[in-house]
Amino acid sequence: MTERGTKLFTIVINCFFFFVGLIGIMMALMSAMLFDAPGSEKNPLVWILFATTVALPVSCLISCVTSLYVYFREKNYRKAFLLSLIPTTVIVCMVIDIAMMQLFCSGNFSCS
Repeated sequence: MTERGTKLFTIVINCFFFFVGLIGIMMALMSAMLFDAPGSEKNPLVWILFATTVALPVSCLISCVTSLYVYFREKNYRKAFLLSLIPTTVIVCMVIDIAMMQLFCSGNFSCS
């Protein structure tokens, strides 16, 4: 990837994850409702989903701030690009957890 492409993708990804972080704040506020079903507090998959839901806006905020700092201050565009991809790990963990919950619990939060 060229330096110009890296610069552009870094800014686009940071804008995208900024909005994902805003949506993630709303998701994190509602994540306590995961434990409404009786017995769901004993399901480790629900706890992992809760943790990833809360971690998403935090990772987006940290990623955007550090990536833009490296982008504008240090002028290291490749490092800034890699830092901007940090929230993808949280999203991948969330998707894997939802898939496991669907596979092992048939989508129910209350299975153990």
